[in-house]
Amino acid sequence: MQTELLIARLARQAGPVRVNPPLNTVCTHWLLVSVVSVAAGLWYYGLRRDVAAQLASAEFLARALVTTLVAVFAARHALRWGVPGLEPDRRRRYVPELALVTWACLLMAPLVGVAMLDRIAAVRWHPACAWQLAAVAVLPASWLCWQLRRAAPYELLWTSAQAALASAAVGALAVQWICGLNAPAHQLVWHLAPLLAVTAVLALAGRLLLRHH
Repeated sequence: MQTELLIARLARQAGPVRVNPPLNTVCTHWLLVSVVSVAAGLWYYGLRRDVAAQLASAEFLARALVTTLVAVFAARHALRWGVPGLEPDRRRRYVPELALVTWACLLMAPLVGVAMLDRIAAVRWHPACAWQLAAVAVLPASWLCWQLRRAAPYELLWTSAQAALASAAVGALAVQWICGLNAPAHQLVWHLAPLLAVTAVLALAGRLLLRHH
């Protein structure tokens, strides 16, 4: 009898079940939010002066493509980890990180040699790229965190790390169209390194927010 009363009480207290949109729909919404954030960053900070020439540069387009893939793969992974049963399998778990390593290799390949460390050390102080990246990343990160709080993530640090990587990559993509410096050493120090730093900060903050959900 006590069990039946408990079941009846829980049934009375239960609210309507909230059904989240399909994964592809949520990913599309995130892409739209990211496009808005990038567009706002380009409008506020301004496009690089040689943008027309860069559209014909295979090196520039390759970096932009890989950065975009990092963002898309990481965002999709974060959203999949928010739904139990939809998590990527082991073979696909580290796809965003592999895309990130590919971007790092594209930057490091021209630097490989005996003077590699000297070239990196000679990079001029240019923090604008770092804080511009972080500024553009705020909106996509906030939206992803809000969406994940509506879902049911259980590997909180991993999920928040994927969301953070996706958002930081959106910021890095915007900076590639803002910053007029193409030197691999500069992009390694002021584009890739800030992306890693912003990812770490957003991942820890996201984990705290998701844990208190």
